[in-house]
Amino acid sequence: HNKLLGTYSGANGLKTGFTKAAGRCLVSGARRNDMQLIAITLSAPDDWNDHKKLFDFGFSNFELFTEVPKEESKYELTVVGGTKEKVSAGIVGEISLLHCSNEKIERVVYLPRFIYAPIKRGEVVGRVEYYKNGECVETLSLVSLSSVEEYKKPWILERILKSLIKR
Repeated sequence: HNKLLGTYSGANGLKTGFTKAAGRCLVSGARRNDMQLIAITLSAPDDWNDHKKLFDFGFSNFELFTEVPKEESKYELTVVGGTKEKVSAGIVGEISLLHCSNEKIERVVYLPRFIYAPIKRGEVVGRVEYYKNGECVETLSLVSLSSVEEYKKPWILERILKSLIKR
């Protein structure tokens, strides 16, 4: 007799149980706007209504901050001494943070002003940090999306420069 599935919006599962030590037990789940909540009660005389109240509280007071890197989440870095003047960097990974609705998640990108060649595709070149209440709660890497070879001077120019330096 699954009372929540038919009476609570978003309810998607539950398990009832009973032990002498814990009494009547209920584990239930509900999902709304990509946020899954789970409620657990032991020896609760009004467990069905308790779970509805717990879910109402959770959905009203918490939200899910999710960031999945998109194609436009690229950053340009200046390359020094390379065969290309710029290289793109992108975020590796994704995050999901449950937080109180009144809390703000701040995103801070850390990249150097420039980077020296050679650079390999996938090389970590920076990071993105996520802050909640002034505390860093998650960090994702920024990596080079392509390789940049080191610029090699033509050998003849190198020989001329060496001869000029000797004088």
